[in-house]
Amino acid sequence: MRIYSGINIFILGMILSSCGPKSSDIAAQEAELKDTVQKAQKGDKAAMRDLEKMVREKVKSDKKLIANSTGIEKLAKQFYWDQASGKIDDETLKKMAREDGNMHAQVYTARIKGFSSELTPADRKLFIGWLEHISTLDSAHMYYALNGKIYPLAGEAAFIISNDYLNARWLYYTDTTKSIAWLKTAAQNQHPEAMFKLAIRYQYGLDMDKDLDMAKTWMQKSADADWRQAAQELAKLKQ
Repeated sequence: MRIYSGINIFILGMILSSCGPKSSDIAAQEAELKDTVQKAQKGDKAAMRDLEKMVREKVKSDKKLIANSTGIEKLAKQFYWDQASGKIDDETLKKMAREDGNMHAQVYTARIKGFSSELTPADRKLFIGWLEHISTLDSAHMYYALNGKIYPLAGEAAFIISNDYLNARWLYYTDTTKSIAWLKTAAQNQHPEAMFKLAIRYQYGLDMDKDLDMAKTWMQKSADADWRQAAQELAKLKQ
């Protein structure tokens, strides 16, 4: 399915995140955006204009956000914006990760290139080294996700490792115990989805002892971090 010329699919996915914390009618807003995209794809001129306006406003907002940032934070925001808008090609990404030591490029590379069937043993070792080092960083190094979430880069690295141990993709072999250990690390590093998944494990006793108090604690932390599913599950836990 093709988006008409001038609208970048990555930017469309970021539009709603510019509104700050998710509101109670977010589902309606997302449904409206999806409907607008579908109409634009069918050639609806009014829908095309609406989408172009959204993208212009999003670009303006993000550029202002980057301009007002400094140091490490500015570099992080700039990387994810450039990557999402297609300004970073494979060769540039490779240079940033391997030669420049850009940790955001390293996390992105390990997540995307690390799950390739063409992964070499040398690259596997390199990517694992990147992720495990980055998982130890302090919270001055932040991750900026396309969905608008902002949390420590260490949390993202640990979450990637946890998922890899669980699914046996390419970097690690299946090990549920290690997957849970890394999930806890990611949660402790303020990763919203990790906190949610850890809460679910405590809630239902999935490969660990059931502990409703711990489930409520981590579910509340995830909800406070604006992970939408957490608010729904938290209501069930409090019944």
